[in-house]
Amino acid sequence: MLENFAALTPGAFYRYAIRPDGDHYFVELGDRIEQFVGVDKSELLKDANLLFNRLPSEHQQELFQRVVDSAQQQAEFHYVFSVERPDGKTVWLEARSTPELKANGDVLWTGFVYDVTARERATEKLNSHLSNVNHVLNNMHDAIITTDAHGKVLYLNQSAEELLGFQLSELKGENIKQVMPQHHKRRHDNYMASYRETRQAQIIGSTRSVEVVSKSQEYIPVELRICEYVENGALRFMGTLRDLRPTIASKEALDSLRSTDPLTGLKNRSALLSHITYCLNAPTSKTSGHYCLLSLDVDDFRFINEGFGVNRGDDVLVEIGQRLQRVAADAICIARIQEDEFGILINGVQNRAQVEAYYERLKDALQEPIDLGKAASSIRLSAGACLLVSSDMTSMDVLHHCEVALGTSKQRSRGGLSFYEASLGDSYRSSALIDQKLKSPYLLSELFLEFQPQMQADGIALGYEALLRWRSDGDLIRPDEFIPIAERNGAIVIIGEWLIEQACQFLLWHQRTFPARETRLSINISPVQFQQANFVQIIAEAVKRTGIDARFLHLELTERLLIESTDHIVEKMSALSALGITFSLDDFGTGYSSLGYLSRLPLAELKIDKSFVRNLEPTSSNYRIVEAIILLSQSLGLNVIAEGVETEAELALLKRLGCVYYQGYYFGRPVAREQLTAPQMG
Repeated sequence: MLENFAALTPGAFYRYAIRPDGDHYFVELGDRIEQFVGVDKSELLKDANLLFNRLPSEHQQELFQRVVDSAQQQAEFHYVFSVERPDGKTVWLEARSTPELKANGDVLWTGFVYDVTARERATEKLNSHLSNVNHVLNNMHDAIITTDAHGKVLYLNQSAEELLGFQLSELKGENIKQVMPQHHKRRHDNYMASYRETRQAQIIGSTRSVEVVSKSQEYIPVELRICEYVENGALRFMGTLRDLRPTIASKEALDSLRSTDPLTGLKNRSALLSHITYCLNAPTSKTSGHYCLLSLDVDDFRFINEGFGVNRGDDVLVEIGQRLQRVAADAICIARIQEDEFGILINGVQNRAQVEAYYERLKDALQEPIDLGKAASSIRLSAGACLLVSSDMTSMDVLHHCEVALGTSKQRSRGGLSFYEASLGDSYRSSALIDQKLKSPYLLSELFLEFQPQMQADGIALGYEALLRWRSDGDLIRPDEFIPIAERNGAIVIIGEWLIEQACQFLLWHQRTFPARETRLSINISPVQFQQANFVQIIAEAVKRTGIDARFLHLELTERLLIESTDHIVEKMSALSALGITFSLDDFGTGYSSLGYLSRLPLAELKIDKSFVRNLEPTSSNYRIVEAIILLSQSLGLNVIAEGVETEAELALLKRLGCVYYQGYYFGRPVAREQLTAPQMG
């Protein structure tokens, strides 16, 4: 019976014994052992060392120690080890067996050995990707320390090593109390014992000021936040330590206290206005240039507060402030004006191009994602700029003008820069007019679609993206002008329903006109539209009404959506996936990047934002970002498509990185359906 069962398993059956004198041998071996290790079974039965000598020395030592432990404790033997076959290939095996003490003193193990080479290689690849995560942690400004449930240190990032003066190798496995002052160790034990018993947090989840002791015995004041998480079923604690020495030094002066934002440590609005007043009265010349105020607003900051809580939002603001201080160290003043708005006052400005270059430096400083706990976010800044060119202006005038320009940036296209001009009042009136037109009963009759191809590098078509267009009173209104307003006033809901219907009608037309040529149609879905309670029903009814094959309808979602209720999003996406509909994550890398989200969502594709493709060069940060996105997509089994491909050089670099699908002017501009030809349609 045992032999029959062995034949039904993917493993190789074995019996292995050790005599009291230490001699060891195989009693019985299944036929699959030859397939696994490349050595004849009959030879192994004669000499067990023919197998064991093919293990690396470290695996041999560990294996025999586990055999001894299993024999002494009469406990199950389990070990994963590598073997070098005679043909030079390395295989990974996993052995499980149960020991039995025989009357003659022999210990006999009966069990199975399995070939787990594919699993171990996949694990090795995953560990390689996790090293990229470790790289991100090592580039965080704050110190990160993780421990197990008993306080044993598991990990230090580079900032923690620099703060404490210890290397990870020196502290790993040691109790975290080693870096605590003596008076704090006892309180820490009491805190943790109470928490494990009652689960009532006294220090978990809160922020407090404490001291840590460095290797050189320096007592360092830090701001400490502790959170808990579960890894592979085991409870873990992570502490984030922010060095308070610079903050404490700056707060010793009374004037600093009066002019400092308490959260970020930056100057406050009052201090900024004082600096502006001084600059307005200071002499300038053509050679010295002008003063300029930049007002910076964090795009979609409310999603962070609503999705992760105000405390996490505060952490993000602090991190933004710290990054601005690093990149704008030459500024006259860096201030937090209001909740998610910052001001930077600079001098020596000769022209607008100089301000634009300065703004690009600020944006680049926020490209590296900020940890949100359950996700990581690359922060986007919209900006307004005002040159201090008139002594007739007051500081309040300058600030107001800058905020008017900022408002224009947010209306036009988030993540951009606008300069104040008197004509900006016209922009506000234009926005009000668009708002009214979006409420017109004739709106849907003014909408139309254009189609841009999505291709492989060899010219084979993947499909098309349907791009929304609006012509009102003879004027073409850009999507980046009307869509944000439509999302605010609710018109995006009826526009979205129209878009879904038109997409299905296009696929129906294509299936009838070109039955032998399958094509995919991608449409963009607004977060506001997706959040509608009947969103799934609307799509399901449109698919049923038109009778299309839903496999060819592809929905592009944005990262803005994914920061909110993940369970609700997964539920809707799963319902649509059941119909055959597929999804991509649009503009990936510009918003709330999270491995946790990606692993849960039924995605088919990641879409690289055109901002990363533009000016793509092997030495650029964009190149490394695109490379990381492609590696991530490959590890998750997702397709990846790059948008905004305009040149042959960009295409060549993307191909080198492993990108397969592309979209952009290099392959074709958006055109009306009537302009699509039969060869294009397949």
